[in-house]
Amino acid sequence: MNMIDRNNFLNMVSNHITLTQPEYDLCVYAGTYRRNYAIEHKLTPKYGLDAVRNGLGADIQGAIGEFVVAKRLNLCWSIGGIGEPDVGGIIDVRMTKYPNGHLIIHEWDTKEQKGDHPDKLFVLVTGEGLEYDVRGWMYAGFAQHPRFWGSLANDKNKEPRLAFNVPQTAKDVFNPDLFKLQQLVWGNMQKNGGVVKLERRVI
Repeated sequence: MNMIDRNNFLNMVSNHITLTQPEYDLCVYAGTYRRNYAIEHKLTPKYGLDAVRNGLGADIQGAIGEFVVAKRLNLCWSIGGIGEPDVGGIIDVRMTKYPNGHLIIHEWDTKEQKGDHPDKLFVLVTGEGLEYDVRGWMYAGFAQHPRFWGSLANDKNKEPRLAFNVPQTAKDVFNPDLFKLQQLVWGNMQKNGGVVKLERRVI
């Protein structure tokens, strides 16, 4: 695989992705499969998500975000994978319909082994319907800082869902340059004989 320069890369691809109707329908199917799997196996949603009100919608939205990143970076999408990285065995995706939405990272608990591991690579996608934008990326460890800790919940009748909420304007940790992300992925594939394998990074 030959590396391409930045200008050629930017001419070839866009951070904006328009899904076709079949692509959107595939994501709906994947999200529905995940929700049915969770119900069948009595899985409890992570981090306080209300499964009754938001479960199916969140699963479909998540599947769309993953598909958009896979399409944008030309990586494999695991579709129904449970407990696996969302895209290409290397990337996890966070999705919101709000254009100025934050990338939400959850606290890592070394004792219970839950949350978002500092080494994990995350990409933020925004949009709805058939129109989406890949906003940028970061390592989870750079988000896990007190200045990002809090809740974005506006429902006063519910317990706040606390997490690290990283705005897209936090340019010291949130990187909108997808060319660099593509270089990271492709360079890693070259080093590992075509297999995407993210090496651990000291945060």
